[in-house]
Amino acid sequence: MRKKIFQFLLLATIIIIPVSVDAANQCPSNATPTLQATDPACWTSASSGYWETCKWSYYGSDCCKKQVGNGFYDCAVIAGGCNSSYPIQRRGYGKDIIYYQNSCGGTSCNNPNAGPPSNYNVWVGSTAYTCHYTTVKSWSTCSITTGIRYATALNQLSTSGTSCDNLNESTVQTCGVCTPGTSIDVTKMPTTTGICAFGTATTPVLAANVWTWKCKGSNDSIADDDAACSVPNNADGVCNSTAAVDYAWNATGFTGELCTSGTPTIDKKTSFPGYGQTVTWGCKGIGTGTSTTSSACRATRGTPPPCDCGPADGTTSTNAPSTGLCDVGNASSVSGSTAWQWTCGTQDGAGICTLQAQCSAECINITIDTPQFVYLQESGTTIEARITVQGRSHTNGVSCTLNGQNVTFSGTNDTSDPVTVPVSGAQTTLTAVCEITDPCGGNAGNTRTYTKSQKVQSVCTQRTCSTQGTCQTTPQPASTPDDCTSSCNSDADCSSGRMIETRP
Repeated sequence: MRKKIFQFLLLATIIIIPVSVDAANQCPSNATPTLQATDPACWTSASSGYWETCKWSYYGSDCCKKQVGNGFYDCAVIAGGCNSSYPIQRRGYGKDIIYYQNSCGGTSCNNPNAGPPSNYNVWVGSTAYTCHYTTVKSWSTCSITTGIRYATALNQLSTSGTSCDNLNESTVQTCGVCTPGTSIDVTKMPTTTGICAFGTATTPVLAANVWTWKCKGSNDSIADDDAACSVPNNADGVCNSTAAVDYAWNATGFTGELCTSGTPTIDKKTSFPGYGQTVTWGCKGIGTGTSTTSSACRATRGTPPPCDCGPADGTTSTNAPSTGLCDVGNASSVSGSTAWQWTCGTQDGAGICTLQAQCSAECINITIDTPQFVYLQESGTTIEARITVQGRSHTNGVSCTLNGQNVTFSGTNDTSDPVTVPVSGAQTTLTAVCEITDPCGGNAGNTRTYTKSQKVQSVCTQRTCSTQGTCQTTPQPASTPDDCTSSCNSDADCSSGRMIETRP
């Protein structure tokens, strides 16, 4: 830090002749600086000057534009006195208010005193300085225990100017000191932490298996307070536990480096395990460090899940399905002549799943239109049923039977004309068999047989009195009409307390 030292002179009342001041009087004991301390600069000086008389002279008057009552309106100081713009002389305490100007600068009003102020004298002079200071000529050896070095010899210098600056160079410096190599963990290199006992560390550089750096001292303008440091790059090989793990099947590479210390025996970029595979490697020691075995580190990769069809599989779609094709895997294009077909598997070599899945959906939907159940009659029972074929814009090339009876389609209707089918026993199975040519369209000549079955439940009528006194009618699964009994025919049979058995 630099600080300015100024010499002030006592003003006298007479003119002073320039003189040379004895340097010994101006430079005290620190004129010969002591070592191991920062000494302030000292100086010699010479002064010259003279007295100047500061005189007062008339400058102007306080003038106004007009007078209102006993006061004045719009007044100003007019140089040289009142004029036509400000014609009225302003007065105070019975005197004209007049301003005087000083030859040394400044203006003064004569109110409340009459006449100008008294003249006065000022000292006009200057002082020249010769500054004496020191710089370091030589230094002691840096202490490795304190990181401090001291000046052993100084240069005595001087310079002239109008003021004196403290130009002295500090005789105490912090220098760079290396941390002992045995205390440095080379596995953390390059680092600037903990590698300098004193001073500021530069970034270590590795060359020929040796780390080198500098511990810089406090003076950046010189290099002889810096210390050059180095340490052999010796370290045992150590596996990286973050990389040597069991990876998911969809992982794409190792996590982190293969070795936390040392050199891996495999290439990280090209050695990641395939699906269901295991990879091993070792870590070679650095320098004289110990190496691991070649299989000390181990990583495995899982197997992709099996490919799986999506919810569209096994359904019926009159148009080629486009959604819900695959739960796992990529879907191929959908095509088909007698059914919609596609696969779920890999695409462009991407391992999304294994064991390619074959998926399909019907392109024709056949339904049998019939009652859900039928009441059995004493003289025999029949039902009417129809076949509906969906997924065709017409019924050309469609031939169907229902329980062995030929079924006809009127015009281009998707639903056939009704067919009468006899019912017997507890259940009657209705079976529709259709031969359909080109069921999915676009492949004329392909014929497929579709079979659709549906059961119709036989029931009889069961009549019983409820707890509310009403006669309830309930359908009941049956094989013959006699399987049902009745305890009432109407509500009257329940309300009178009479119960009779009747037949339907």
